[in-house]
Amino acid sequence: MSCGSGESGRTIFVAVAVDDSYIIPLLVMLRSACRHLSIGWRLEVFVLGFRISGESRHRLELGLGGLPVSLHWQTLDLSAVANYWPGIREDGDITCYYRLFLGSALPEWMERVLFLDADLLVEGDLSALWNLSFDGCIVQAVPDAYARTFHTRRLSAIRFSEGVSFAAGTPYFNAGVQLIDLLRWREERIGESAGAFLWKYGRELTGRDQDALNCALAGRWKALPSTWNLQELPDRPDTWEDGGASTGEVREAVRRPAIIHFVGWKPWSRRWRPLRHQRWWDEARRAGVPPVRRPWGVVIWEALVWRPRMRLKWHLHRRQWR
Repeated sequence: MSCGSGESGRTIFVAVAVDDSYIIPLLVMLRSACRHLSIGWRLEVFVLGFRISGESRHRLELGLGGLPVSLHWQTLDLSAVANYWPGIREDGDITCYYRLFLGSALPEWMERVLFLDADLLVEGDLSALWNLSFDGCIVQAVPDAYARTFHTRRLSAIRFSEGVSFAAGTPYFNAGVQLIDLLRWREERIGESAGAFLWKYGRELTGRDQDALNCALAGRWKALPSTWNLQELPDRPDTWEDGGASTGEVREAVRRPAIIHFVGWKPWSRRWRPLRHQRWWDEARRAGVPPVRRPWGVVIWEALVWRPRMRLKWHLHRRQWR
């Protein structure tokens, strides 16, 4: 696919990081983003890939044919640090750390970029997000909906010598959707700072690069409305937090999210699937993705027991937003 620069005023520069196993989710995410873009806008996507096969490249380019998107393939070699950063169980896990290298991996002329995880479904117009003002911050992101449960309580036990602290209520963002001021990111060496946190506290930063970025950007990021990164763990509605958003904002985000983030079970899984998996598969079918065969026992249990129970739990939890 061609790599035309496009009109800068109507071009959204996007960065993604994937290995070969995430090409199909990336295809679905990018198609959904293109389908909801305002007329005249386009995406310039920089794919930071790890061992992407020629067949996968062709599949992605073919699946995006005719859409307002161009692909730029980038390769990073992080083998020197692969054994020293937390959470790397297999080669593909290294791609989560690509976010730390955006400053050097992306063209020097690029002033801002939208980083998107592959396990997203975009149902809003990204042009509305792209032009938001930074107001002095370096990154704009949505507060993590499970920060207190999984992150800040754990981080509060770490004695950071850099003056960073995480009490239970400390703001903590989810790194799956980030609008980044690349000029400031480079000037203040955010990637290098986050890497330094990983080297020093790696065994304790089990949230991996997301923990490190929250340490490096403490007090220097701005909260986006939750609609731009609605995170749901289907079995944990009781621990879902709104990040201080208003009731109206949360209600609108839950009913009509601009971006759905499948932070737990994935829609393409052979076993348990998130509550909104059908939306993902609607887009996948349009892309020609074949259905995934699942064990009949799982399908029956999910339909008769698990899904009704999860819907009831979420229904009861959402009553507070009415």
